[in-house]
Amino acid sequence: MRVVILLYLFVLNINFCLTALTIGSDSAVSRQALVTFPTATANIILGGAVMENGFVFTDALTTCSFSSFFSVLGPVNLQQGILTLLTDLIFEDPATFTYLGNIFGNSRVLELAPSVTYLQMTSAVTSNVVWDNLKVILNSDIIMRNGIEFTGNCSLDGRGHVVELVDDAELIAGTGATLKLKDVVIENVKTGKIQGLNSVSTYSLQNVEFVLSDDWNFSTGKLVVLDEFKISGTNKFIYTSDQVSTISFNSSLIFDSAITFSYNPTSNNRDLIQLLSATSLLELRGATLYSTTTGLRLTKGTFRTREKSYLVAEGSVSTQAISFGDGTVANNVTIIPNADLEIDGFVQYNNTA
Repeated sequence: MRVVILLYLFVLNINFCLTALTIGSDSAVSRQALVTFPTATANIILGGAVMENGFVFTDALTTCSFSSFFSVLGPVNLQQGILTLLTDLIFEDPATFTYLGNIFGNSRVLELAPSVTYLQMTSAVTSNVVWDNLKVILNSDIIMRNGIEFTGNCSLDGRGHVVELVDDAELIAGTGATLKLKDVVIENVKTGKIQGLNSVSTYSLQNVEFVLSDDWNFSTGKLVVLDEFKISGTNKFIYTSDQVSTISFNSSLIFDSAITFSYNPTSNNRDLIQLLSATSLLELRGATLYSTTTGLRLTKGTFRTREKSYLVAEGSVSTQAISFGDGTVANNVTIIPNADLEIDGFVQYNNTA
């Protein structure tokens, strides 16, 4: 009988642990203490819940829906579980994002408080979490220690802050996804840190700077430059993707001093960097533009140098050259030489009157 009773209590305990929590209501406001959500799939924070002391997931099997109309204070620890946003999630000081989790945003906003300065998981975790259809807003500089795969249509608005990628941190554009980076400086960029997962993975870059700490090989996906995108450091940006990247109207792709832009696509295509109009600018500020025997052809836009810069072409015939224009008036390139330009190899001026 004692064994049966103990077994019965054990089963009751398991059922209790698996029972989802409902926090607050949609008809009244209630202030909440720190909430620990159990391993369950139907936890929910309702509209009137004021999460002023944070909330914690038990483990990676914990899921929760968030529909509160109030800001969140205190620690938030997702433990690689799943949080689904039904309303915007706004962190307010003092708040901390202790450990990351998967967030399904439903095109909602995740705004981090100034007190949130780290995005990380436990030291034993090296896999990426997924943030889907989410609009992220920063209010402080951030150190990222683990990777995030952005799926669907996502954005990260840095509001002028710096994101430093350390340890296992990555900003991955998922299969078919678009990640828009806006008003942000990304530091410690190198191969693997920023990469698409398939050919249509897209990074839209609006007033963004990448600071390279090593060579950055961009092999999969495409870039869309909006306003200004600057690459700085002392390393190479190696473009090996077989997709077209564009510099939009009134937009600039800038290579800062000591950067080498190496055009080396896996396909034999000279036209994968496209300037969409005369107001689209590619600028060298003491940088090197290098092309393999594939060649590189620039059309329509403006090419400008500031500080002594370099063109290096491995090709030996016109079809392998770095070429400005394609022989048609509509595709002429405006060249503005505001500094010396040293040329090595076959460079072709193919503008026409």
